[in-house]
Amino acid sequence: MSEVIEVSIVCVTLDKLVKFLVEVFSSATLQDYQIANDSTETYDGNFSMKSMIQNFEVSSNGAFYFNLTGFELEDAVLSKVGIQVVKYDNEYDLNIHFLQYEISENVAVSILRQWVCSLAQRIDASDYYCGYEPAMDASTQFFSKDAIGPLKWAH
Repeated sequence: MSEVIEVSIVCVTLDKLVKFLVEVFSSATLQDYQIANDSTETYDGNFSMKSMIQNFEVSSNGAFYFNLTGFELEDAVLSKVGIQVVKYDNEYDLNIHFLQYEISENVAVSILRQWVCSLAQRIDASDYYCGYEPAMDASTQFFSKDAIGPLKWAH
């Protein structure tokens, strides 16, 4: 079993997050999705921008998890990527999960950092981290908004 590398983008703007998700769903293949929240609401499976915003807004605290194939990151097409939207106290975080062997073999950490920084700015994030899961653990990070390391991968 491969390690999981997590990108955690904190406190994002919902409409900009959904715009990103709509773009991802138009280029990658959605394999399945799961919802974990503390109520009986269910996602209606409609991936239009309007419908997704409504579904996220009416849901209680919890998480939406999307499993994708064919996710494009710069010049690499990744076979398995997980995207998680976590809602808490009407705030939203975005977590993206990559298989370590696939991301480190196909994308330089500097390219991933540029991509994450650009995405974080695009969705008005307050902070971001990348590392082995959980990415917020400073001892297992490849980078954060404010620092590089302590971990590295060669590519």
